[in-house]
Amino acid sequence: MDSQLTDAQVDQIRKKIGDGRKLDACKLYRGFTGSSLREAKQFVDNLSSGDPSRSEAAEGSEEALVEQILDLLEAGCKLDAVRIYKDHTGKSILESKTFIESLIDEFEILEKPNSQSGCAGLILIFVVWGFILQSML
Repeated sequence: MDSQLTDAQVDQIRKKIGDGRKLDACKLYRGFTGSSLREAKQFVDNLSSGDPSRSEAAEGSEEALVEQILDLLEAGCKLDAVRIYKDHTGKSILESKTFIESLIDEFEILEKPNSQSGCAGLILIFVVWGFILQSML
């Protein structure tokens, strides 16, 4: 348990996780602690890691995708986040855009104007990282 949180706060986060609302749980954790998106996601993932109904491979794949999308959004790379979500889920462009915008609203991420210039390098890092992880498995 995180030392910054009370037992009641952890219970509130666990309830969100139990209801299948991990994004809400992350937002709640951020509200309690003022942490980054990545820290909130890691806390929620650690708290929910006892769920036997999901395979580790699927969970790891989903976690990597969410981390990648959150990193892109924090860097102001909304279009790249939409594209990556679309490619990984098979959703339509409209569904992907709607999902990414809901993340932006949910986590109150400030959109950075004209910030697309650094996104290509960030995507390259994720692609290389993905290949390294695959080769390790």
